[in-house]
Amino acid sequence: MKKRTTTNYFIDHAAKEVLITNKFAKAAAQINSEEFSILMKIRTSCPDYTIKKRTIDSSSKKKTYKGLNLDAMKNFLKDDEEGMKLFNKVKIAADGKYPIIKKWFLDNYGEEYLNQIENLKKSDKDDNSDDTDNEEVSAVA
Repeated sequence: MKKRTTTNYFIDHAAKEVLITNKFAKAAAQINSEEFSILMKIRTSCPDYTIKKRTIDSSSKKKTYKGLNLDAMKNFLKDDEEGMKLFNKVKIAADGKYPIIKKWFLDNYGEEYLNQIENLKKSDKDDNSDDTDNEEVSAVA
């Protein structure tokens, strides 16, 4: 099997840019490092190119499930005996691997779980707004 090698920099000749990773930038900051030498060679061969740190594009469409861990899944399924049995079987079959268990959980209970979270958020907001409505503000003269 061939070992995959990656470089920590990319030369974009069309844009006249050299894109470097944060790791490469930190290593190149050390004067006697191999990365420093590489960067100096690039600078001498492409003096009018700008050097920029590479940024990773993140998708705003990606759904995240903050707080969804095995305990949260168990807590959601605590009143569903059949669901809890299935959960335990999947956990054993997946050898405890979280991504597999999470996928199964979201495929089977995703919408219900999200609805429950939204309802909890709404009830928290309602509880907090009730507290602030009842407070009296006193002015100091």
